[in-house]
Amino acid sequence: MRFSERYGYKPVREIIQKESMDDDLKNKLWSILFIQIFEKYSLYDRYNELFSPLIINIWIDLLKLPLDEKPSSYKFTIFMKEYLYRSDVC
Repeated sequence: MRFSERYGYKPVREIIQKESMDDDLKNKLWSILFIQIFEKYSLYDRYNELFSPLIINIWIDLLKLPLDEKPSSYKFTIFMKEYLYRSDVC
């Protein structure tokens, strides 16, 4: 909790977001995903082998989509960003 929230200068934000995500949370999640996974996966061939199982698991287990429809690494990054920011998903 921030100082301004603790002393009542600003309203306290909802700490646990169960039903939806606000824009701040979406932006932070996307930034973490992009830096830690997608940027490395997209830019360097040597990371393709390392991140390929993770990307495949995201595609199959999280998104529940057929593997043969998974786009290339660059398009996958774009797809995931659009998926995260769609209001009907989060």
